[in-house]
Amino acid sequence: MSQRAPEARTSQPMLPVGVRKFAGAAEAAAGRASAATARAVSGSLIMARTLRGAPAPGVRCPPDGAQGRPPTTIAGVPRRVVVLAALAAAALIALAVALGVALRTGDTATASPPLRADAYPAPIAAPDTRGTAADGRAIRVPAPGRPAVVTFLFADCPTVCPLVATQVAAALDRVPAADRERVDVVAISVDPRGDTPANVRRFLRTHRLTGRMRYLVGTRRELDPVWRAWGIVAQPDAPDAIASIHTARVVLVDAAGRQLGDYAGGRPIPPDDLAADIRTLAAG
Repeated sequence: MSQRAPEARTSQPMLPVGVRKFAGAAEAAAGRASAATARAVSGSLIMARTLRGAPAPGVRCPPDGAQGRPPTTIAGVPRRVVVLAALAAAALIALAVALGVALRTGDTATASPPLRADAYPAPIAAPDTRGTAADGRAIRVPAPGRPAVVTFLFADCPTVCPLVATQVAAALDRVPAADRERVDVVAISVDPRGDTPANVRRFLRTHRLTGRMRYLVGTRRELDPVWRAWGIVAQPDAPDAIASIHTARVVLVDAAGRQLGDYAGGRPIPPDDLAADIRTLAAG
C-alpha cells in the first residue's frame, strides 16, 4: 500500500524588517481609529503582501510561474514598483489615522471649559491690550498666563455701567480670595473725555471695586484701536453724550489669552453665574 506523499506547503516569504515595523505602527494607529479606517489600513497591508508574492491571511497561492501563473505585474509595471506603491499608500493611510487621533486629542485638550456665560462657538484670541490705568500704573490685558474678566464702562454712565459694576462686585463677593487673586478684572474706558482719574476713582469707590478692578483710560486716539480690536462701539465724542449708547458686555478670557464667552451688559448678569465662571477661570 503506497504511502500518501505529504502535502506540499507553500512557504510565505518573510516581509522585510522595515515593513513589519511599519505594519505594527499602522496596527497600533488603527486600534485608536474607527473600525472603517482600521479596515482600510489592514486592506492596504494585505494588498502589499499579495502583490509582493506573500499570500493574504487565509489564502494559499502557488509560487510565481507554477501552474502557468505569470509573475505578478499590473499593466506591465514591475512587481517591485507595484509593491512600493502599495506600501506607500498604506503608509499614507496610517499617517492620516495617526494625525486624526492626534487632532482629536488636541481638540479635547484645548476645549473651552463649561461656562454659564454665553459661550462662543470657538475661542477667540483676545487682543493684546496695553496702556495706563486710572491709578497711573501700566496695565496689560490679558497678562501672560492670567485669566481675565474684561468689561467696557464709563464713569458718568447713568444706567448700564452702574448695573454692570454692581453685578461684578457682587460676583467677586462670592469668589474665594485665592481665586480672585488669580483673575484680573479690568474695565476699559469708552469715554475718554469723561473718564478722568478723579471720576474713575469715584466710580470704583461707589461700586466697591477699589483695588478689585483695574480701569484702563487714555485719549480717544489711544483707545480707538483698542475698541476696534475688541469689537466695541464707544460713546460719541461729545460733552453732552450722557446716555449709554456704547457696547456693553463682560468678556471672559482664559489663561491662554482666549475669549471664551461673554455676558451682555444690557441685561441682568446673575452674580452667582459670573462668580462660578470666575472660579472656573481661576481653576485654569
